[in-house]
Amino acid sequence: MNPPGRPRGDGAPPTLAGRPRHRGLAQYLERNGLGDGAPRSDGSIALEFGNRLRVMVRPGFRGDVVLECRVAPIDLKSRQGEERLTQALEVAGNRWLRTSETLVLSPELDMLMLQQTVPSDSGADEFERNLHAFLDAVGFWRRYLGVL
Repeated sequence: MNPPGRPRGDGAPPTLAGRPRHRGLAQYLERNGLGDGAPRSDGSIALEFGNRLRVMVRPGFRGDVVLECRVAPIDLKSRQGEERLTQALEVAGNRWLRTSETLVLSPELDMLMLQQTVPSDSGADEFERNLHAFLDAVGFWRRYLGVL
């Protein structure tokens, strides 16, 4: 089991973008002695696992939260980058029925990222199960893409 993440942020109020806190996230933070998670001004919370892994917990639709993590840089201007993206999308397509994470491109189109939604009605145990599955998926993708 992974150790609890260490929150980072700017000390904004304990809500996600002005909405009530996700119940499972709040219980997870409390259970692990992480206070309110130190939300940033956009409502996101950063959980750090060791020196190389940061999971952003972002407000989602209808009270859900979205776990998000950088996986690997990508250069779509190069043939190698295009091939890397094509191969990653093929693997993601084969995984989508068995896993709940989604491989996405960063808004700047320079980073492959992983996202997973945690439903709003999740308690601490379900949130933590989702988080651990997400961390395992990040490990898979980083190994597959040669980042680890």
